[in-house]
Amino acid sequence: MTLTPPAATRVGSVGAQFLERCEHSAGEEAFRHPVGDGSWASLSWQETARRATELAAGLLSLGVSLEQRVAIASATRIEWVLADLAVTLAGAATTTVYPSTGADDVGYIVADCAAVVAFAEDATQVAKLRGPDGWTGAIRHVVAFEPVDDPAVLSLEDLAALGRERLLADPAAVRAVLAAVGPQHLATIVYTSGTTGRPKGVELTHANWLYLGAAVAGAGIFRPDHLHFLWLPLSHVFGKLLLAAQYDIGFVTAIDGRPDRIAGNLAHLRPHVMAAAPRILEKLRARLVGLGPAEVRAHLGGRLEALVSGSAALAPQIAEWFTAQGIPVLEGYGLTETTGASFVNRPGRVRIGTVGQPLSGTEVRIAPDGEILLRSPGVMRGYHGLPVETARAIDADGWFATGDVGDLDADGYLRITDRKKDLVKTSGGKYIAPTAIESAIKVACPLVSSAVVIADGLNFASLLVTVDPSTSRDMPADAVDAALAEAISQVNAALNRWETIKEYRILARELSVEAGELTPSLKIRRAVVARNHADLIDSIYAGTAS
Repeated sequence: MTLTPPAATRVGSVGAQFLERCEHSAGEEAFRHPVGDGSWASLSWQETARRATELAAGLLSLGVSLEQRVAIASATRIEWVLADLAVTLAGAATTTVYPSTGADDVGYIVADCAAVVAFAEDATQVAKLRGPDGWTGAIRHVVAFEPVDDPAVLSLEDLAALGRERLLADPAAVRAVLAAVGPQHLATIVYTSGTTGRPKGVELTHANWLYLGAAVAGAGIFRPDHLHFLWLPLSHVFGKLLLAAQYDIGFVTAIDGRPDRIAGNLAHLRPHVMAAAPRILEKLRARLVGLGPAEVRAHLGGRLEALVSGSAALAPQIAEWFTAQGIPVLEGYGLTETTGASFVNRPGRVRIGTVGQPLSGTEVRIAPDGEILLRSPGVMRGYHGLPVETARAIDADGWFATGDVGDLDADGYLRITDRKKDLVKTSGGKYIAPTAIESAIKVACPLVSSAVVIADGLNFASLLVTVDPSTSRDMPADAVDAALAEAISQVNAALNRWETIKEYRILARELSVEAGELTPSLKIRRAVVARNHADLIDSIYAGTAS
């Protein structure tokens, strides 16, 4: 299936597009962000451009040049946006690093991409960038967002001061560099937090981001008069694509990456749109279930027109519940390798249980084995330094093999059935798609924070679960156990016999990034979970023939 591409942009780079937006919208509000006293401050487009340009000139003074990599290791905050814009305006390429990433993987990422400068949120992130003989890899300078007691670390103000000096001597320094940046140049490297092996660096160009911004603009989700609440990790492509859309459309973004503030920020900011991973929507529903639609809307600010869901499969029951409250959930689908979005449900055209129709300019094909193949201007340039991996993922005609299995209906709505590599096979030769079962369990029992189906090579399916302490705090253990048993029974009733959960165990702790059980984007690493809890799994299958 093919849709007409969005109109070609007039600019050749994200930086040029951003400055064009700033000139057009000038004194209008661009960003809103929390400040130390608990209040919120605003930045106009004009002020954002001034601050980003100063920082960009500072990077030029540090010797940063075209397509060189600059890492950002930080949670989502306004400084992340300013640093990313500075990198873009300096003609360099942002490499994103999750703040939860361990020191070993941080060292691998910054060395693999050959970052020459790194922005770090605080002393904790700075420490991860240190090697035995100085900064890790090729890093020459580190700039911290928060005060760090280290003379080798620059502050943002130090970098801005260098930039002001550079601009005083050469006012056109940044624009001169930006004029040399074209659509084909590298804009970003986003490392996939793969569920197996080392992360791979996905190279995304300015053309990728310009296409994506225009395609999202054409989907009708955002309007220029919208207030968008952004809390998603900007180190993840889902969060960053929302900035690309903002620069194209010109709406206001309120930015605060602290997950524990999401509910309070919704009530205070009263946004029109918020994007979220399914787990956040599950938690919101668990907090609000039992209230009437008007009360639910009030708790979410009263102006919410849509929730956008992505990064993992959303249980249809969650979408149905929010829709019943008058807040449609626009589920979408994409990968890091496709600049984050390829499909989305449009306002007024939602089909729950699907991820919507293709973005304009995206082609889709279903392979004979059910794998989803995509071709679009959003498909990555390639995996950084991995030509063989790139050739394996993208064929000679430009089709990207997603690794996901799905089907298209007659109107082009895509339904994802599972990850191709996540399908597990019992010892009886039957295939099970675990994510659908896990999602159904979490819907049936909101106490569950994580669920992992165990079945590969075994003679029946079992389940490991973790319980959310915030929702089960006042419940006795037997009540939790009863609720979980009832949920599993309910889910089993809709499954084939070989898919049903025969046994389950509640883990003593939550799954964690630190233990290797979750990727930084909170996807489950099944092999690690199975290894870390091998004794518990063995106790389930003891005495059974596999």
